[in-house]
Amino acid sequence: MALKPCSECGEQISQKAKACPKCGAPVSQAGKLDTSCSGNAAGCLSLIVLLALVWVLIAVFATP
Repeated sequence: MALKPCSECGEQISQKAKACPKCGAPVSQAGKLDTSCSGNAAGCLSLIVLLALVWVLIAVFATP
């Protein structure tokens, strides 16, 4: 079993771990810290655009 340091706390963790057992920091499949909304920036941006669109539609149809 290969070990690598956690990018958050430095604890040695398995390369197959999904999260650090010491600090709980999530680790992506490639072994890097996963900090984006859904694994990539495009997914996060899509979510923000969708929420903004819903907000605009509610504002348009909620006005008398």
